[in-house]
Amino acid sequence: MDKKNKISRKEFLRYTWVVVAAPFIFIWGMSVKRYREAGTKTQVRIADDIPNGISFYDEVVISKQAGDIKAFSAHCTHLGCVINNEENGEMVCPCHGSRFDANGKPTKGPAVERLRQLRFEKQDGEIVIEV
Repeated sequence: MDKKNKISRKEFLRYTWVVVAAPFIFIWGMSVKRYREAGTKTQVRIADDIPNGISFYDEVVISKQAGDIKAFSAHCTHLGCVINNEENGEMVCPCHGSRFDANGKPTKGPAVERLRQLRFEKQDGEIVIEV
């Protein structure tokens, strides 16, 4: 092997450092992004006259059973697709077919975690949900 194809130890360490550090920098950047997103909350306001059953409002799913109201994030716990369909009293993810009951519990995979339940308040004839 001739000398012009060899790299010095210093160059080798510089390239190795970049290859080793890149995944850590990426993971750090993603965690900073999630932290910032978690701090920004928005409100969804829905009229208080919600029908019984399951209703969809942008990124919120409302389940009303015998007067008991529950609010869930419409993002599937499998890959985050927005759930916007109901079949036989279950919420159905359009991407991979995960199903959730009226309490947000998965009844069919691939999702295995419950839907994230959201807090809400009733104010002046509206339901105000923190997303």
